[in-house]
Amino acid sequence: MVVVSSSQFNYKYRGRLHFPYSIAMSIAFVKSKEELNNNFSFEKCFVIRDKINEYIEQCKNSEILLCSCYVWNWEITNYLARKVKENNPNCFIIFGGPQVPNPVLETDPVKWSWATVFIGRPSQKYKFHSEFLKEEILVAR
Repeated sequence: MVVVSSSQFNYKYRGRLHFPYSIAMSIAFVKSKEELNNNFSFEKCFVIRDKINEYIEQCKNSEILLCSCYVWNWEITNYLARKVKENNPNCFIIFGGPQVPNPVLETDPVKWSWATVFIGRPSQKYKFHSEFLKEEILVAR
């Protein structure tokens, strides 16, 4: 079973915290595919900024970390990913969302050495999900 953690940090607005639609869509995609559904274990998504150290600790056994990036969470998400990579060097870290610079790795690959994959456009997301997740199952078996 592949353990997947995810993050989409947000702020509270009028006492409300908006949960991550994009992460939910990714999980729904996996659960809709019979060949993928039973091979992945999704942990609760990280959304509360004050719990960053708990989240880093929770990722010690994660095989994949999904990071949903926006203007308002770019810095804290980068911090999370760097710390997770320090504690769990084998964790496959995926950055996606509108805040991901394009093409980020070509600008300064050393600066981004802790990240594994960056996905920006929606068309990339579907292709990535379909191909990567099937391959990840084979590696985990």
